[in-house]
Amino acid sequence: MTKHTCYLQLGSNLGDKYEHLAKACSAIKQKVSVIFTSDIYVSEAWGNEDQDDFYNQLVCIETELSPMKLLALVKAIEKDQGRVSNEHWGPRTLDIDILTYTSWVYISKELNIPHRSMQSRRFILKMLVDTVPEWYHPVLRKTAKELFEECKDTLKVSVIS
Repeated sequence: MTKHTCYLQLGSNLGDKYEHLAKACSAIKQKVSVIFTSDIYVSEAWGNEDQDDFYNQLVCIETELSPMKLLALVKAIEKDQGRVSNEHWGPRTLDIDILTYTSWVYISKELNIPHRSMQSRRFILKMLVDTVPEWYHPVLRKTAKELFEECKDTLKVSVIS
């Protein structure tokens, strides 16, 4: 089977945020090969800004799982950590987004790859720029660095570890 390189974005803004990210990374490592994890970043909440700041981390994995099986895996990890989806862009113990899947474009009712709004989220682009600035968006045909420079999102994001 073909192995695919994927970038996942982990976020938490409830409870012990650092611990939620650490547990998620551990659970991911049990199921797929982790190539690297980024530093942890703190960012203001995006979409619904009236909530606590998020801790975010980028995880690069290699997997033979299909996009939908990878989605099922990340949703199971979120659920195991108490994720409840009551409010769109609301507070959560853990959020795992599939940002990329090799250089594929994959669109379904449940999943869009590349992530449909990653180019509008400064915190995602900052993590990509700091780890893989040459990453190339297969639809927008721009690098992470170019997307970051063009991003209109002004919410604060910084490295904490």
